[in-house]
This record gives sequence, structure tokens and C-alpha cells, in this order.
Amino acid sequence: MRSSTALQRKHTSGTSSADLLLQMQKAAGNQKVVQYLQHRQPIQRTPDSFSSWRSEELPPDKGTWGAICKLVEEYSKLSADSPAREQLLLGLNRSIAAWHQEFLQVGSQLSVQESTRWGLRSNAIQKLISRMRDEWIEMNGFGELSSPLDPVQDPNPELTKPVPESADDQVKGGVFITNARILDGMSNTIGIARRGFLCEYLTDSQGPDGLKKEDFYKVRANLKIAGSRNYLAIPEGYVERSAIRNFNNLKIDPELRYEKTEEDLGVQPLFPHQPKMEDVRQGYIGDCYLLAAVVSLLHNSPAHITKMMRDNGNGTVTVRLYDVNQTGTDSKLFTPREVTIEKSVVRRVNPTSRRDEFAQGTLWVQLLEKAYAAAGYYGSSSDRVPLHENTFGQIASGQEAFAFEHLTGREAEKHPITTYDVMTDGGKWLFMNELLQELDSFGNGYMNEWILKMQPAVSQLEEMHNKSRHVQLTEIDEYLKKQKLPASIYKIVMGFLQRKQMYGGKRGTGKYTKTQEATFDLIKRSVDAGKVLAAGTHKKIATPKKKGLFGFGHSGGEQMAKGLAGGHAYALLGYREVGELKEVKLRNPWGRYGRTYSKKWFSEETTAKETESAEFWLDLSDLTKRFSDISIVDVNEYALIPYQ
Repeated sequence: MRSSTALQRKHTSGTSSADLLLQMQKAAGNQKVVQYLQHRQPIQRTPDSFSSWRSEELPPDKGTWGAICKLVEEYSKLSADSPAREQLLLGLNRSIAAWHQEFLQVGSQLSVQESTRWGLRSNAIQKLISRMRDEWIEMNGFGELSSPLDPVQDPNPELTKPVPESADDQVKGGVFITNARILDGMSNTIGIARRGFLCEYLTDSQGPDGLKKEDFYKVRANLKIAGSRNYLAIPEGYVERSAIRNFNNLKIDPELRYEKTEEDLGVQPLFPHQPKMEDVRQGYIGDCYLLAAVVSLLHNSPAHITKMMRDNGNGTVTVRLYDVNQTGTDSKLFTPREVTIEKSVVRRVNPTSRRDEFAQGTLWVQLLEKAYAAAGYYGSSSDRVPLHENTFGQIASGQEAFAFEHLTGREAEKHPITTYDVMTDGGKWLFMNELLQELDSFGNGYMNEWILKMQPAVSQLEEMHNKSRHVQLTEIDEYLKKQKLPASIYKIVMGFLQRKQMYGGKRGTGKYTKTQEATFDLIKRSVDAGKVLAAGTHKKIATPKKKGLFGFGHSGGEQMAKGLAGGHAYALLGYREVGELKEVKLRNPWGRYGRTYSKKWFSEETTAKETESAEFWLDLSDLTKRFSDISIVDVNEYALIPYQ
């Protein structure tokens, strides 16, 4: 620990050693040395810049908020070299921590108007914390500014695995998000469901007599986790649906245990080398959304990872993540949360094998994954799950956008991926005013003849769209020819479709719809702006036409076909244009299994097949056909304070 700060030393001696050296070099006429020293000196922010921190919508009042406003006002009046800056910031930091605790206590009891006011103040607090941290680094502050949230001390999340769900199974996993009465069939109270415990519920239950069936689920104890802190022995009965949130159906796995490696994790470096994408290899749990987000951040800059993790040197590691709260408006509040975990990894041990169970082989990835579970995040919501003890099984299945927000403290965008616009999908273009007007402009009763010919054939086109997410222009061409239209009408309609780019071509042809090109332009703009992207596939990745087409993924039983996995997340790393062909670069968090292309020599048709490479280029046609959404987060202003 330092006995004093650089600011205090400057105050007591009159001039800092750096300033003395600069003065000496100026006197000696060493111009280049002077320029170098000036470049190396930190640029001190002027404290009076804090005077603009609070807007007119956030007036000071009594209580903790008023104390914070008063301290900020005092700080803004100090000079840049005032020795009082450090103590004032520490006092401000304590007041912020107290205010945040007040916020957590009253959060669930606020009216809409009060929630809006507290939300505005929360956002202002986050901006203030960011300024304070910048000041702290520049003045080389003694000690450190504490996190506004209580840290999570959960060294080892509970070792559960999700139970595979059958497509026909009506029994779902759930967690009680509030206390509620359990009723029998006669509407009598027979038990209490308690917040934070797991259960199973039936989606086709009847409900108590005299009450609406659609308001209730039938619930029962989850016996698979009996013996854990999340188990509650409840009678089978009915609970209001609003008291339950869908959650992984979990079971305790007796073969899983925490272990240290042979090299002893207590001394093994957290980062033996600069983190790289190849470090990330998903294990036997479906947290692809989290690891795809990690891969994308690494691709942008390894510093995103090294700045958020600290080896404490005592057999524990601390990871900085972010709680996400909706403030009652459209904006989100991001609050840093420090999670301290034991420096150990999860292994499956049985008489025939011993292996890493979750993230495979790289310590920092395993511990980041472990911290995510310990923090209470679970991928399918921005909330923290209210379990009594967090568990690995909770992080199976989720969305990349939520992972981005928990990892960066920045709001993520989620964009659906489609092939057609709304007028093309389902064949609505058949009777578009624009097309009808064009036909009518040619006279000869073209419009009336088109309507008479096509009305009986509408169902055929709708069926074509329902069967495939990617109807091609060649298929529409065949469809129109079957209607035996006059050549002149056929030519006008096909010209209209081509001009409007309503239908694209097969993969490898470079012929895309306007909607596909809009998706590519979004990717292109985002990558060029330095943003971070990930994309997820549809659960059904292909339609099997013969036995053995599919494989199944190790992490969650995902369908596999020709180098792509269904219901799976990928890091989206870049784009390229080769002639008319548009492609995006993806990386599979499995660390293997991608798609490659080849052309048939006799037909020039582009075919897809699997490759062992985790990183691959995907045709835009395949992206819009097989993927459901893209998640994007802007990390250009994302700057974590690195652990010392």
C-alpha cells in the first residue's frame, strides 16, 4: 500500500518529481525530452466540469440524494491540484453506496412516477461513478472506490445439470418469483410457494374449481434436486401463473465435483498468455450464447476480458459483471457487480472417465463461466434469478443480447433476420397495388386477367412459403409458368419481381432480396463502426430427407447438418464481398465444426458440407435462411477500470 498519493506528495513538497524533472529539462534546453515528458504527463480534468453533471430534471432534496448533490457541488469548486479532492471523492463514494442500498430497498414499492424519478437518478449516478473513476486514476488515488453493489461471495455454484425436455412432455421447470398460496382442486389453501425455490409445473392443468383455468398452473416439488438449498417440499396443487417463471428443470449430478488441476490452480496464472478466441471451447452445457458473446468481445479486443478479471492471489478470482435493471422507461440501468469465486473447475469423475464438464481446458474461460452462474444470471432474461443458491444448470440456454449486457454494461440491440419483406412473405405481392397499376398501365385488360388467373392459385403460393423460409426466384418462375399466363403478363410480373428484388437465388449465385441486403448492410455498418456481434440459428436447422442426415451436438443435443447447429449461437466476426457474392464470417464457440462450400462441376450448383474449422465464411443466403437474429453491442465507449 502507498503511504501517500502523488497529489499529497506534490502538496507537501510543493512540486512533484515529474514537474521538477520537466523544469530541469526546460532549463537545459532539451526540447525533445520536454515534449516527451509533457506527452507522458496525465491530463487532469478540471473539477468544475462536475458542475454540469446533474440536469434540471434532478433537483437536490433532503436525504442521501441531496448529500450527493452537495458533495458534487463542493468538488466542482476545488482547484485541479487541491489535496482535498481525494477525501471528497471517497466521501462521495460512500454516499453513493448508501443511496444505492436505499434504491434496492424501495424498488418494488415505487409508483410509476416515483420509479421514473429514481430511474433518472440511477442513470445520473452511473455517469457520476464513471467520472469519479476517471478522476481517481488520474490523481493516482490512495485506496480504491468501492463497487456500488454488494459483491457476490459465492465460491462454488451448485452442481446441477438441466433435464432434457421431451417435445411431448407437458412438465416444465419453474422458479417461484414471489410467495403464493398453493390451492387444492376445491380452492382450499394447502401450502405456501416460497420465492426463490424450484418446482415443476404442468402446462395443461385444469385449475381449482370456480377459478379460471388459464390463471393457474398445477405445481409439484422438483424431486430431482432434493437435498439442495433450492428444494422445497410442496404439496401438489395449483398456483397462480404470475408467481412462476419458466426455468430449467434441474437435477443434481453426483458425478460432478470441483477440482484443482494437477498444476495447482492456486499458483496457475489466470492468463498464461493473452486471451484469444481459440481459448474458448464450449463444454457439456448449452451456454453457447454466453461463450459466443465472449468470442466476439475477444475478437474486438482481448482487453475486454483482462480488464474484467482479477486473480486475488489467495485461491479466489474476482470477475466484474453488470446487473441490468429496467428503470420503468425504455432505458436500462447497468450496475457493476463484483463476483468472487474459488479458483477451481468442474469435472465429471466416474469409474471410466475424468473430464472437464463445462468450458473446456482454458482456466480463464472456465472461471468466467463459473462467475456468470454465481452472479445469478441465466441467459433468458436480464434479471438475476432469485434462487437460494445459484447453480450451473441455470445458465443452459439463453440469448446473446443478455450476455452482452451482463458482460459489458452496455445496452445491446437485437435484430430479427428475415429473407423477405412483409409484402413478399406468404405471397402478399400477388395483388399489390403497385403491381396491379403496372399491369393496368399496359391496357388490354392485363390487370383483370391477372386477378382472374391468380386468385385460384393463391393457396399454392402460400403453401410454398409455409414450407420454406427461402423461396427462390426460380421456384416463382416455375409457379407462374404453371398458371399458363399470357407471355406479355408473365414478362411484366417477372420484371416487377426482379426489379423489386423480392426473391433471391440459390446459395452461391449472389442474387439476394432487398431484405437480405438490408441485413448485410446492418452487419457491414456495425462491423465498420467497431461494434460486437453474435447471431443465433433456428432450432430446426434442416429437414431430414434420409436417415442419418443429422448429428446431435454435445453441448445441448442440438441438431447438426452440413456444418451448422440448430438453436445455437455464433460469434459474428466480419463480412466480405466477392463480386456479387456476400458472406459473413462466423465462429462456433464449440471450437470446431463449421460449414464450407464446393461447386458441382457439371451443374455449377454450390453445395454445403461440414468442416472441422470453427471459423468459416457463410453465404448471406444461408444466414437469412438458417439464422433467427443478430445481437449487437457498441463497445467503443466501453472501458472497465483494470484490476491492479
